[in-house]
Amino acid sequence: MSIPTASRWLAAAALTLAVLVPGRAAHAQWTYTFNGFFNNENQTVSFTVQRPSAIVGPVTAVPTPCTITPTEYNAETYSCASTSFGENGFGTGLSLVDFGFSTIFENGGGGGGSWYFFEPGIFATVGVHNTVSSNDARLRVDNPLFIAEDAECEGLAANECEDIRRQYNYYGSAGVATLTIAGPTGTPVPEPSSAILVGAGLAVMAGVARRRLPAR
Repeated sequence: MSIPTASRWLAAAALTLAVLVPGRAAHAQWTYTFNGFFNNENQTVSFTVQRPSAIVGPVTAVPTPCTITPTEYNAETYSCASTSFGENGFGTGLSLVDFGFSTIFENGGGGGGSWYFFEPGIFATVGVHNTVSSNDARLRVDNPLFIAEDAECEGLAANECEDIRRQYNYYGSAGVATLTIAGPTGTPVPEPSSAILVGAGLAVMAGVARRRLPAR
């Protein structure tokens, strides 16, 4: 028995469309792995943040897993808190990671953050990135409130004049750190629409094959 033309076209169209429809990655996520020092390099912090897409603007995330070693420093016990990622951190033009932490001490608790600066635009760049030096000139930002004619520095060297130093804001880095960024990985998984098309094509072809079998 010949295969009906309509059946052949239906099967071919379904299978062709199933191949052409793009699938999605099984693990379509960006992974940010941070390792660094803070508190004068007396403690280390390590955490991971996973997101469905690359960071392209200010983002606040709760890192997990996250560790601080040692957890105790200067009679305070540290634990991880939310961390923020930002571009143009504090007006420096640099990428900023503000690692948040909370503390518990004898008479109460508190918290704070440690600032880490990286080259601009790294959050969408796969690879291993290092912090910029704490002496980097880009961490010196003009203070818009400084009025030069009001500076009182007569007889003082530039590095001794508090008024001259106030013409800039200085943002020191909390410590050296690395940020390892991995993009989406995984074997493509067919979209539901693709699976339906594949099923339709196979069903039509199976039906045609049954019709070709000789009658008993």
